[in-house]
Amino acid sequence: MSFFLLKLVGWGKAAEMCLTGERVPAADAYRVGLVNHVHTRDELLHAARAMAAVMCSKNRFGLRMTKDAFNAALNGSSLEDANRMEDRNQALIIANHFSFPWD
Repeated sequence: MSFFLLKLVGWGKAAEMCLTGERVPAADAYRVGLVNHVHTRDELLHAARAMAAVMCSKNRFGLRMTKDAFNAALNGSSLEDANRMEDRNQALIIANHFSFPWD
């Protein structure tokens, strides 16, 4: 995971975090992009369920294609490969979403 940490926060901050092993306060983790949201313990379950409800309301196939594209980008695909994948994914999502008269 240090590979991704370096890309996210830079060498200096990543080295400090890994070499000291100190906990990262929530506000700092939010500021450097390690977390997207910060909640109190009492708010956490409600916030997680609310986000899950939003995701569950979306098209499952579209979510799968988005996750695949993100994973491909993390695994070092080129911009050209990423664009090809997104073009393919959008076509698949559209084809999956609409019913055709002959179906």
